[in-house]
Amino acid sequence: MKFKLLSLIVMLTKLIFYGTLVQVFTFSLLLAYHSDAQIIESIKEKELDLNLKNVNLLKAFTELEKNTGYEFTYDRKILKSEVKVDLVGKNLKVYDYLLILSKEAELHFKQYNNNISVSRNKKNKIIYGRQIHEVF
Repeated sequence: MKFKLLSLIVMLTKLIFYGTLVQVFTFSLLLAYHSDAQIIESIKEKELDLNLKNVNLLKAFTELEKNTGYEFTYDRKILKSEVKVDLVGKNLKVYDYLLILSKEAELHFKQYNNNISVSRNKKNKIIYGRQIHEVF
């Protein structure tokens, strides 16, 4: 009786040890798997084709949002300007389209993850007699 109980305890201990070892090995494989939780693509990498002629800023932003996955955040005052823009090109980067918008509508863009912040471009600021230049 004692021998059977002792052999049963030894057998269960071995099974528990092997089961734990298998679980640790499989969990370490699962945890070691490389995954990208969030892939952020730069505006200098994303390419697209656009054929927008003589459109207002709202239409331009809407088309860029629809075709790129980026979201534009801006003040409504920016949309009140009567500026019409042409965004025409094949395999141009989003950066190039924003550069066109920046020049034609005097806007400034800043990318935060998948959001692009739009503000008025203040070409030159004068602060206590110094001139500070902002680039794009």
